[in-house]
Amino acid sequence: MMISRVFARLKDDRGLTLTEVMIAVMLLTIVGLVFTNVMASSLLATEDLAGAARSNDEMRLVIQTIDRELRGAERICQPTPGNDGNVLEFRTRAYAGTPPPSGYRDVTYQLAADAGGNLTILQKSTDGGTTWRTVVEHVRNDILGVSLFTNQGNVATALPSQGKVITVEIWIDGDLLDNIGAQVTTTEIAGRNIWTPNAAGC
Repeated sequence: MMISRVFARLKDDRGLTLTEVMIAVMLLTIVGLVFTNVMASSLLATEDLAGAARSNDEMRLVIQTIDRELRGAERICQPTPGNDGNVLEFRTRAYAGTPPPSGYRDVTYQLAADAGGNLTILQKSTDGGTTWRTVVEHVRNDILGVSLFTNQGNVATALPSQGKVITVEIWIDGDLLDNIGAQVTTTEIAGRNIWTPNAAGC
């Protein structure tokens, strides 16, 4: 009723009253606020989904790399059969060159602290721990109390097949303040070349 009066007055040469102008401004303000809130919510949701997609991409690349390297491993050093932890160490001939001992190279993945002291960085070394490279950030395994690596072997049976399968479970959350929770990727990798899976250490 009031809106129709406003439009009727717009056609009239007498113009609008102050009350009608205030009502029109108030309606435009309400519509503007609703539109702004909808747009802001849409942008935040888009950013959250983009962050989740980035986390999924990071996890997929990390899993693919570990899978490729571990399948060619000669021996798994950590974790030992039946145990878990945030360090995966194995011996491989996958890298070029002939570093000691006898052409093998020890590859280590471990959860490390970021600048704030939180264990959220998965890093990798291929030279016995002298130099480290960050593989992926925002790992939340330590916060959630979930080990990154589990050796599915049974040290009691010590069968040739025991100690060759590693379960990798990585939780990543790029932004703890967004509406998307930590994303998880879990896989089992079997080292096809492992010949002494139950040997202690490397």
